[in-house]
Amino acid sequence: MINPALEIEPNDINTNSSYIKDYIADQQSLFKYNSSDSKKSHLNGISMPSEYKIDQFNDNHIYDDDDELSNDAQDKKFEELDDIDTVQQIQTNMTVPSGAAEMTQQTSVHHRWFTFLSKIPFVIPNNNTETQSPYDAIVGIINYFVLLGFLSILCYWIAWASWIMAAERQVRRIRYALFRNILRQEIGWFDVHNTGELSNRLIRDLNTIKDGINDNIADLITLLARMLGALVYILAIGWKLTLVALSLLPLMIIAFKMIVKTTVNYSSKEIQAFASASSVSQEVLQNIRTVTAFHGQAKEEERFAKNLILAKNIGIKKALHVGIWLGLGYLSVFVSYALIFWYGSQLVRTDCTNYSVGIVLVVFMGYMYASFHTAYLSPHIQNFAEALTSGSYVFDIIDRQTKIDVSSDEGDKPQNIIGDIEFDNVTFTYPARQETPILNKLSLKIPSGKIVALVGASGCGKSTIIQLIQRFYDPDEGRILLDGKDIKTLNVSWLRSHIGIVSQEPVLFTGSIEDNIRFGKPNATDDEVQTAAKMANAHDFIMEFPENYKTSSGDKLSGGQKQRVAIARALVSNPKILLLDEATSALDNTSERIVQDALDKAKQGRTTIVIAHRLSTIRNADLIIGLEHGRVIEYGIHDDLMEHKGFYYELVITQTQKEEQADLDSDQEDDKMEEEFVRQRLSIYLFVEPNLEEQKRLTNIYTASIFLIGLTLAVTQLLINVGFAKSGEELTMRMRKLTFSAILRQEMSYFGYESNSIGALITCLSTDASSLKHATQAIEHIRTIVALHQEKHFIDLYENVFNQEFKKQMCRLHLIGIGAGVVNSAIYFVYMATFSYGNKLVKDGDMKFDEVIRILVAITCATVTIGRAIAMIPDYSKAQQAALKILRLNQRQSEINPHDESGIILDKVIGSIKFHDVHFRYPSRPTFRILRNFSLKCSTGRTTALVGPSGSGKSTIIGLLQRLYDPLKGNVLLDGHNIKHLNLRWLRSLMGFVQQEPVLFNLSIYDNIAYGDNSRQITQDGIETAARMANIHELIISLPKGYETLCGAKGSQLSGGQKQ
Repeated sequence: MINPALEIEPNDINTNSSYIKDYIADQQSLFKYNSSDSKKSHLNGISMPSEYKIDQFNDNHIYDDDDELSNDAQDKKFEELDDIDTVQQIQTNMTVPSGAAEMTQQTSVHHRWFTFLSKIPFVIPNNNTETQSPYDAIVGIINYFVLLGFLSILCYWIAWASWIMAAERQVRRIRYALFRNILRQEIGWFDVHNTGELSNRLIRDLNTIKDGINDNIADLITLLARMLGALVYILAIGWKLTLVALSLLPLMIIAFKMIVKTTVNYSSKEIQAFASASSVSQEVLQNIRTVTAFHGQAKEEERFAKNLILAKNIGIKKALHVGIWLGLGYLSVFVSYALIFWYGSQLVRTDCTNYSVGIVLVVFMGYMYASFHTAYLSPHIQNFAEALTSGSYVFDIIDRQTKIDVSSDEGDKPQNIIGDIEFDNVTFTYPARQETPILNKLSLKIPSGKIVALVGASGCGKSTIIQLIQRFYDPDEGRILLDGKDIKTLNVSWLRSHIGIVSQEPVLFTGSIEDNIRFGKPNATDDEVQTAAKMANAHDFIMEFPENYKTSSGDKLSGGQKQRVAIARALVSNPKILLLDEATSALDNTSERIVQDALDKAKQGRTTIVIAHRLSTIRNADLIIGLEHGRVIEYGIHDDLMEHKGFYYELVITQTQKEEQADLDSDQEDDKMEEEFVRQRLSIYLFVEPNLEEQKRLTNIYTASIFLIGLTLAVTQLLINVGFAKSGEELTMRMRKLTFSAILRQEMSYFGYESNSIGALITCLSTDASSLKHATQAIEHIRTIVALHQEKHFIDLYENVFNQEFKKQMCRLHLIGIGAGVVNSAIYFVYMATFSYGNKLVKDGDMKFDEVIRILVAITCATVTIGRAIAMIPDYSKAQQAALKILRLNQRQSEINPHDESGIILDKVIGSIKFHDVHFRYPSRPTFRILRNFSLKCSTGRTTALVGPSGSGKSTIIGLLQRLYDPLKGNVLLDGHNIKHLNLRWLRSLMGFVQQEPVLFNLSIYDNIAYGDNSRQITQDGIETAARMANIHELIISLPKGYETLCGAKGSQLSGGQKQ
């Protein structure tokens, strides 16, 4: 049995690793800046108007180091604010001047304190300035700090809560707009966009956007205000010295500009590489049965790792380039410090009346504060730059105008529909395969109320005709007419509402059986639902479930049961046009006859188009049309065509000579150098040394020391950036690979639990899992959604579930705001304590003035560091929990471990199979028994056929033989040996496996064929031999890329027959 405490969602492959990577990045920031700009909660985001560039990329784009972002959308702006957001951001920005004011006041207080203390005779020797109770005056200064502290808390609370709330609301609208527009796109758009990557966009890109604009922007604005406030004040009291320090400002600006440019450039590449890895993991987990059956875990782990290596290398390159520019920025800052000391000493030494010791110190302190806040800007700027990169792709989708808009009210909606369909000289190629024409000047007429069957070899265009009638695509040339009207002139929604469709591969959505049938007619009554189920021969097996029509669909139904529910879904709307694409292919003989009778009745009065590879099901069609190479080559009724002995005759004879396909229903660094510098080098005696020559010597030494420290920091910054990035990327990649590998080695029953649902999206936040699950379903099965005209249903479902999490997030905003206020305002209360006690110590003669200054600056640095580090606690917690979760999963012992090399390998295999008194039920359905006292012997060299109604256990027997599951009781024997005692890899390598619903991966045809034997490297001759045996070699070599042709996600670039 599975221990729930050890369970982990397969979608956590990237989730937990991302938390750990974020924590490492935070540690890097702490080491770099003496602060930690922790990445906030990963949910979504976008807000303040800001221009950005779009990097147009596609799935096959290979990036070079010199790639630049295109300028196609430099004028595009984030425009997702409503009135409430505007008010909230105005409210936030009203608090910004307080940041500048508080920094101005803080610097002013330092000015007064330094001035008072510098007037005390024993503090500075030879100072003959008359003093008037400076100690008492300092008490008033201390009160300023208390006032500033409480004012700062209030301002931070307002700013953070308001800005985050506005950002959350904007991101929510962006999220909804993105999902809506994805579902609005025509099917051709999905052919050239990987659905796994689209799902990833709903998570990673929106999370990146939110990280860049929520409290990140509020903090960025506050830091800018503080920096400007300090600079304005020191310009006012010492403009000459300040301007000298600012002479290196252009160099700083260039450095920060290059940081933004580099981040945007490399982030786009990193996002694309990571999206490819996410797509691979999603594809593998959705097809875990096929991967396990063919022992493809090692191959999939290698494929997953290749994309992770690309993402890792891009991340390291980004860190290297950013580190160079950060180092240059730090060098310019320390050169400015050196200039202040050197030129400040010159001003004091020349007895400049405008530059006392106190003024020079205040200019230095103010400039140091400004440079600190400039350094703190760097991670915020990087976050914002990454948000721009993600936003470019997101807004590109949102702004894209679909070629076939199902949400539009435009188009005719005739009162009556007769059902006459005509293809007039239609030529068509798929967007993803424009080099391969499908229909070539096709002309045909389908009379109203008639049953028309389309026959022909795989890839001849049968399913394409079905999709063109539904207007999934528009023809390249020619017209498609319904009752004499071009369907382009008809309202898309109206057209699809009059079409019932049963596809070759049934798709059911999360929810009950009743809910799935109602997708065909949302307002259907219970009687109508049951009537449709009876017509599809589904009512009886539905009533056998404990919850009847309320039973959850999906993996709990076998393949045949799913198909019958899909048929009921098509019939419940009583459509005028009925499209049957292998509608009975998944049914056993008994069910097929009954359902075929029901379909025959349902066809009456409707225009019915049937696609069938099993030609016996179309004998009674009113018209049979033979297709070859996208053209009609023969048509007529069955008897006439057989008598003519042409194309149709050859198909029938060829099929009858072949063995009938068996029914296989499925059952499914803190900154120490700055402190050291402050502690050991900042001395008032530098400016008041009586000996001018000694003062010059000290000035030169200190100036050179500061420059060397800056140079060292620049080099160290580069090494830190690269080192942390490399260690973080390496660790993250290992954790992802570890998680992926641990999931793939689990037994099949592990995936039967709801918490480990195979179809779940690879999410970055558990709070998003429920809402994004619906988004994944909709994107993954977009053709079914479009055919059923259920886009609005899934949009509403997605938004309703997400809104629940949104409301919870809103409740937490004020706590975040107060926390930010306390953390960022603690420095003022530290100043209060330090100034009070320092004043007393200097007054009592227990400490020198220069020592108090050192301690003050050191405490300032430490306090800011601690405050910033506190913000990192949530990420630390997430990283810790994620690491423990990954380790628990890795330590979990799979009940059927595919990597286990133990077990017997027989010298000779005869092939005798025996099931002895086997009992079995699926772990996810413990109350529903599948096999009981089951015994069966399959003799060597004989063909054994398993027949029976859907859900009787046929596919379960296959799964037990492959050892996807182990029986609860009894034994499964191969040549008299219990298969539990045999080497698992060796056992599965003995079996060839063709399943009911063909599963192909987003690989080449060559790689998909080679997937049948993952124990060795298959030669080209071996691949071609297998293709000839499957009668598909000629078709493959006719393709432009031959065996290197990509099959697409789920084999989307091939027809159903070609996939099989």
